[in-house]
This record gives sequence, structure tokens and C-alpha cells, in this order.
Amino acid sequence: LAGDLMPNATEGQKIATGFLRNAMNTHEGGTIAEEYRVARIADQIDTVSTAFLGLTMKCAQCHDHKYDPISMRDYYRFFAFFNTTSERGTGAKNGNTKPFLEIDPLLQDNQEFRAAIEGRIAALEGLKERSELFIGDARVRWERETLAKAGSGKATGPVFPVPQGDKAKDLSWIWANPRGTGEFAWFRKSFHLKAVPETAQLFVSCDNEAEIFINGKAFGNAPDWREPSVFDLRPFLIPGENLIAVAAKDWVKGGSKAALVALMAFSDGTYIGTDDSWVVSDKLRPRWNRGDRPKGFTKAAVVAKHGAGPWGNTFDRLKANESAAIAALRKPTSQRSAEERARLVAAFAKANSDMDKLVKSIDGEIGVLRKSLETGKTTVMVMDSAAANRKTPMLVRGQYDQHGEIVQPGIPAVFGSLPADGTNRLALANWLTEPTHPLTARVVVNRYWQMLFGTGLVKTTEDFGSQGEWPSHPELLDWLASEFVSSGWDLRRLLKTMLLSRTYQQSSDVSASLTARDPYNRLLARAPRYRLSAESIRDSALAIGGLLNRTLGGPSVYPPQPAGLWKEVSHFGHPTIFTAQHFYPDRGHQVYRRSLYTFWKRTSPPPVMTAFDAPNRETCTVRRMRTNTPLQALALMNAPQFVEASRGLAKRMSGADTSAKIRNGFRRATGRPPSADELKIFRAAYERQLHYFQASPARITAYLNRPGTAQSAALTSVASLILNLDETITRE
Repeated sequence: LAGDLMPNATEGQKIATGFLRNAMNTHEGGTIAEEYRVARIADQIDTVSTAFLGLTMKCAQCHDHKYDPISMRDYYRFFAFFNTTSERGTGAKNGNTKPFLEIDPLLQDNQEFRAAIEGRIAALEGLKERSELFIGDARVRWERETLAKAGSGKATGPVFPVPQGDKAKDLSWIWANPRGTGEFAWFRKSFHLKAVPETAQLFVSCDNEAEIFINGKAFGNAPDWREPSVFDLRPFLIPGENLIAVAAKDWVKGGSKAALVALMAFSDGTYIGTDDSWVVSDKLRPRWNRGDRPKGFTKAAVVAKHGAGPWGNTFDRLKANESAAIAALRKPTSQRSAEERARLVAAFAKANSDMDKLVKSIDGEIGVLRKSLETGKTTVMVMDSAAANRKTPMLVRGQYDQHGEIVQPGIPAVFGSLPADGTNRLALANWLTEPTHPLTARVVVNRYWQMLFGTGLVKTTEDFGSQGEWPSHPELLDWLASEFVSSGWDLRRLLKTMLLSRTYQQSSDVSASLTARDPYNRLLARAPRYRLSAESIRDSALAIGGLLNRTLGGPSVYPPQPAGLWKEVSHFGHPTIFTAQHFYPDRGHQVYRRSLYTFWKRTSPPPVMTAFDAPNRETCTVRRMRTNTPLQALALMNAPQFVEASRGLAKRMSGADTSAKIRNGFRRATGRPPSADELKIFRAAYERQLHYFQASPARITAYLNRPGTAQSAALTSVASLILNLDETITRE
């Protein structure tokens, strides 16, 4: 990533420069609030200072640091390096925020890259036809009701003409709002029914679009002023008082009023006339700017024939579309063409507001993917050179709207100063990777030691300051840091040095005397023993089950998680798709990609990852806490991908008999054969599960997600126990 700035850079400089260039753009969406921008830069500073200096500087934005020699002035001088964002708050529309570079995929050739994107688009298109995953059986009911009406000879469009002349004065259930302005204008009508009629329909045409509510529940929407919408009211009406409300949206500039035409037609004969005219409220008087009055609007409309302005000749087109939809519905699902499936999705979205929001959200994501498909490139966010000269004031008591003294970019005074011409991020990256720098190499080495041994040589990996813990082996830390720098910041060599050491290759067995003397293994007298990270637990389970997809590179993937989780923390259904609104799971082999490729929404991280103490990524975390809770065992035995891993392991458990199969599966998971006592426990569990599944074939199908035998289901249950073992998820 740093190649364009530093063609001859060392590995350490490339790491530092690449990180710094992208640190400011690691968020999703955006905001116009200066408060938010300042907060985001504060997170970036904390990320850089913690990752490279082993210090947290965030508290110095309001006052001098309480414990370490970092002043408030130091903080804002460091702040100036990152005060180069040009974000306007409109968000990224589900993509990267500008400015960014378009580059060729790094780990895939162009063909693989395009195939991965096309696969994701196909999966998203397929989800439109599987709406039951998101809104239950609404589509099944809609198809059944639509076909029932078509089968009985009743058209799906408006079938009842409207009374004219003297009878028209009774049509109080046709309404408009001449005073509606702004984003929404509300129209409400209450009416009393002695009984629910055999047929009840609502005809809506609105400038510009409308959402309908019946008796307090969202019912559907009329998304386009050019297309009248027809709704079947009967399933939602009740005997007695009913209330229909319509939110009419008006985006037209120039002072025009929201205009709505709505008509209810019942089959009890009360409102049946003799011709095919539609009544438009005589209260509807659209207003336009002077000199901009369209033809046909010189006076209030009273009665309009089918297709009269301002809605154009749309009724015939609506009937044609509905006829095509009916024809498609009459075909078995497997025989419908792609065009017919798309037509049915559109028709259902028009009749169901939840489906309409779902389709718009999916189309927003597809639009971003198609842009990448057109260019054949991916994007990498970078700093904005145009904003490099922005002035950076100190903020009085950290308040974003209280500006104080203007400061220039610089490093904390305790570390000296940069060259006179070094006021950009490249200079900062060069300084961080100077061989004489006292902290960067030690911080990096300590983090990799923590990754392999569970605890860093400095236990407080995030804090090398006065409140941090003193190194357990300071000379070792110094030597490793020195070797790391002299090798050209070679991470492969560093890790190989640690892994081949006798210290790492020790046994994790511990005696009572050693536990008493060194309970936390700070003297490194034994090998570390700790629970694996969340990502390693998932990837390990998939690998043991023979499911892990080891493909390198490509776009993010979406393994299954609880439905509707993102809707709770997003503006789902908002007309502007400015961030990931809904989680749409992948299908096929993609869901088994390594956890590195899992799409991560920071306001709603993957629940399984969270259960195993993965951070939410709101801020930099270099030392994770490790817990052991019953929820983790619950996830291991019930989360969809762990259940699938159990099925995969059961298939791989080969052997002449049940005991041999259990031995095989146990060894795959733990690296050793089970003891006689352990085998006895697993055999007993197998027998219990065998009796359970033999009692009901339905249990087998539900557990295996396909028809199978009681033996295979019982073996899958044993495989689940093996994957849930402490030894399986622990580094021994």
C-alpha cells in the first residue's frame, strides 16, 4: 500500500505507512457533525498510538495526560496528522468513502475476482425470491389470495365502477389534503362496517409515493406516481370501526402540495354505479410556481376517466402487468423464467411494504457490487491530499466547537521532533520505523509474543507507559526487537524464531509446586495454555469438519447469523442506502471462508464472535480479554456453522465400528486418541442419542437438515460433543 510513496521502503515502513494512510477511513457511513468527525479522529489517534507506541493518548484531548509525559498540545499536534478527512456526511452508499484508489485485486486474478462478485450478486438476487427468510409466509399468502381471486373470475385490479351525479355526494371516503407540505402529508379515514364484505379494494395514486396503514398496521405502499396501486383490504378489515391512514410523500420542489387520490370499493352494492369512471376529490388543487403550470391543471379536477392526468394512461399497463403476473403464478416455481420470477418479486413488493423495503435494500448492495464488476477493480480508502493544509486548533476542554490555539503537526515532545520538513504522514511513518525508535519494534514484537504465548512479555500490551506492567524478560524483549529491526522488519523470521524456541515447544503440563510458585506462567517454565481466539475456534471447527474454504482474497462473505439482527441498529427501509441495512447470508461454499473474510458491521458484530470475546472494533484493541461462559458452550453446540461442522466431522469419522469412528473423530479434533474412560463416555452418549433418534424419524431430518439414519444422527451428536471439548478449543 505504501509502494507509490516509498518504492524502496523496508517492510516495516510499508506496514507503518499503509496503516497510517488508511487509519482515518476505517468507519462505515458518515455524518455531517463536526463532533462525530473529531471523535473518529480521536479513535484513529488511539489506534496508531496504541499499535505503534504502546500508549493511549485519548485522554489528552481534554487535559494533559495524568500518568505519561504527553501534554494536551502534544495530542493536538498528533491530531493534525489525521485531520485530513473530506467526508461530507452523505455516507458511502454501502461502499468505501472517497477519496480512494481503484486497484487490481491483490490476491486474486481478474477472473476469480469477477466470479466472486457475480456469485454474491446471484446470491442476493436469489434472496429476493426467498423472502420467507425475512418476512415469513407473507408471499405465500399473497400468491394464494391472488390466484384465488383470479381463479374465481375476479380481476386483481379495481372492479367496481363509482357512482356519479347525485350519488357522488356520498363519496366522503375519497379524500385529499390541500394543506400537505414538507416530506409527508397524512390522510386518514375512519369508517364503520357491520360485517367484513366479500370484496374490499383500495385504489391509490399519489404524487409522489404513499405508504398505507390499516388499523395501525403497515399494509403496503404505492411506490410510483406513474403507476396506480390496488390493494385487497378484506384480510385486514374488522367488523366495527376501521381506520385507514396514508402517508403521502412529496419530494417535488417549488412549493407543490402533496396530492393523493384514494378510492375504496365494497361489494355490498352501496357504491356501485353505471360507468367506469373514477372520482377525484374536488378538494384537490395542485399549486405550482408562476409560469410553471402544467397543462390540464388550470382548474380543480372533479371526475377523471381511466388514465386521465396527472397519472397518465397507466391503468391498462397495470392490468397487462397483473395478467402476466397471474400467468407466472399459475406455473410451478421450477418452470418460471428469470423474467417471470422478477415480475412476481416486483408485484409482491408493490403489494407488501416490508418486501418493498427488502428489495430496495438488496438492490442497493447489488448496485455497489456492479460498480466493482464494471471496473474489474477494488477500492482502497486513502487520505485526502486536498485537505492536507486544513488548520488544526486545540479544542478547549476537548469541546469540538470551542477552538483555541492553532498547532502544527508533530510528535509528542518527549520523543524529540521530526525534521523541519516532516509534517505529513510519510514523515510520521519514517519516524515510527527509525531503528533508533524506542518503542515501535518492541510494541510489535510484544504483540506477536502475545499471539503465540497468550500473554506478552509486557502483559499490558496496550500500555507501555508508567501505568503498564514492567516486562517479565526485558533483555529478551530488547533482543527480539533489535533482531526484528536488523532483519528488515521480517515478520516471518520473527515468528519462526519464536516458534522454534524450546520455550514455545515445552509441555503445558504443570505441577502443584510450579503452580504455587508461578500461577500465571510469567517465568515461562511451561508452555502456555489458553483458549483460542473467536476466529480460530470457528475456523478450526470448520477445518476439523472438512468444510473450511481456504481460498485467498476476494470480497467479504456473509456466513449465517440470526435474521433481522442488523435491522435493530440500522435505518432499514430508508430511501437512501447509505450503509449496510440488513444481513443477507451467502450460500454454498462461500459461507465456509475463513473468519478473516467475514463482513463486519461494527454496530452489530457477529454474535458468535462476540460470544468468544472478539472486540466490536469500534476502537483499537490489542489485548483481548478471555472468558469462559455457558453461552460459549451453547454456541458451540447450536450455532448453525458449528452444527454443520459436526455433520462434516461425523462424515469423516471412518472406522470398522462405532468405537473406531469415535477414536478417529477424537483424534482429528485433539491430535491424540481418547483414553478408555473417555471412549466409554462417548459410547454411552452415542447409545443415548441413538435411542432418541430411533424414536422419531422427524428428529433425524430436523437435526441433519436432510433425511438420514438414526446412526448418522447419533454420530453427529457425538461429533458435536467432541468439538465442544475444552481440549478442542484450547491451545495446549
